[in-house]
Amino acid sequence: MRRLILALAVLLCGCANGTPTPVTPTRALPTAPVVDPSPTQPPSPTPERDYTPTPYWTIPAPPLTRTPLSHQTPQVQSTPTVVALMQGKATWYGEQYIGRPMRNGDAYTGTEMTCAVSAWLWEMLAGKTLRVCLQDAPDTCIEVLVTDTGDAEAFAKHGVRVDLSMAAFKALGLDLAQGVANVTVRIVE
Repeated sequence: MRRLILALAVLLCGCANGTPTPVTPTRALPTAPVVDPSPTQPPSPTPERDYTPTPYWTIPAPPLTRTPLSHQTPQVQSTPTVVALMQGKATWYGEQYIGRPMRNGDAYTGTEMTCAVSAWLWEMLAGKTLRVCLQDAPDTCIEVLVTDTGDAEAFAKHGVRVDLSMAAFKALGLDLAQGVANVTVRIVE
């Protein structure tokens, strides 16, 4: 134990005077192999890899193949395509609105085949053509252009789907005194 304390004291005193004590290795250290800077064979190319993860929705689908149908001839559609069905009531609006501007900016005349729809349908139906058919007589149909919005309360409270112009209501074969008719409304594309 005394020797250990004495060795530590000598070691500490040697460090305290500021001069380093040279250390001599007792055995040789291993050296790294020398690499020739000019190799005789070119290095083999390593493929560049992209480690960016690919989300599952961007994986390309296999290409679709279409088989030409030479035996089928395209059919000419003589009637317009009709989509989106609504059933409810149709009313008409008349003399007190003549001359007033409609939602599309034109003045209401009452003599054109136009209609008004609920305000919440305006964005979808503005400028579209609707086919209005009587539910009692499905063959009795007219086509009207959406040009205005109607009374939102009446539309919601009474199940009104379209508010027809006077001319459109008469074209359905209805009397203006009747005022209301059950109809089926479709959008004509």
